[in-house]
Amino acid sequence: MGLDKRESLVAITKLWIEKGCIACGLSESNCPEVFKVKHGKWVKGATVIEGVDYLGLEEKIKQAAEACPVEVIKYDEDDDLKNVPPPINRSMGDWD
Repeated sequence: MGLDKRESLVAITKLWIEKGCIACGLSESNCPEVFKVKHGKWVKGATVIEGVDYLGLEEKIKQAAEACPVEVIKYDEDDDLKNVPPPINRSMGDWD
């Protein structure tokens, strides 16, 4: 008996990096789809890439946050997806 995927699905709804990033590169190496490290004259540190859909990247984001040596990667979760009913399969038969 396996767990229903919805029971373990928790969506990351917000992701940010607080002040204090040391630009070590761990965030980008753990989840390059979401994080980019900048080493410029005026900007130094990791940033969250705008417009990325976090769906399917939750574990990588959490790993990046846990690996952060200065603990500045933060995120909010929404576990309401646990209560979403399964999708209806309307591909079989005629429906009203």
